[in-house]
Order: sequence, then structure tokens, then C-alpha cells
Amino acid sequence: MSSLSPRSFLVTETIDLLLYISKTQSFTETSRLMGLSQSMVSRKLSAFEATTGITAVDRSSRPVKLTPEGKMLLEALMPYIEGLRGTSPVTLLKTFLQT
Repeated sequence: MSSLSPRSFLVTETIDLLLYISKTQSFTETSRLMGLSQSMVSRKLSAFEATTGITAVDRSSRPVKLTPEGKMLLEALMPYIEGLRGTSPVTLLKTFLQT
């Protein structure tokens, strides 16, 4: 059984979603990497944006990109990664961005 609470899981999933979109700039590639359908990635992102009132991704541009608010949000969420995953956010980002 996972030690993550439902809230922690949602934070982790949101961070993953934003990280993948930031790196891949593609809903299709993000969905492949997360093992979700493209429509599920879009729905999860839309639900998150509706809940927070933040437009995190500019869907009108190709490739898709994080908005300035989305970038600030991702930076603000990074400390949670250390607590949830036991990994330094800087180390995690460097590793993620090098892949």
C-alpha cells in the first residue's frame, strides 16, 4: 500500500503533469510518458486549472507551453517533490531536463 495520501498523490500527479508538459511541449508525448490517454491529460489539466483558477498551459500555441503563471506554479510546487519523493528538487529537475 502506498504511503502517499490522496492529497499528496494529486500534488505529485500535478507536478508530473506540469513537468512533462514543460519538457515535451506536447499533450501527446505527455500522455505517452504518463501512461494516460491524451484526453485524460487534457481533462486532468482542465480540472486542475478550474479548481485553482490558474491557466497553467497556453494551449493556443504550438508547441504548447506553460504560461508565466504555470511556470511560477511549477516553481512553487517544487519543494513538495523533496518531501514526497525524498529527492532534492534541483537534482530532480536537472535529471529530468537531461533525459
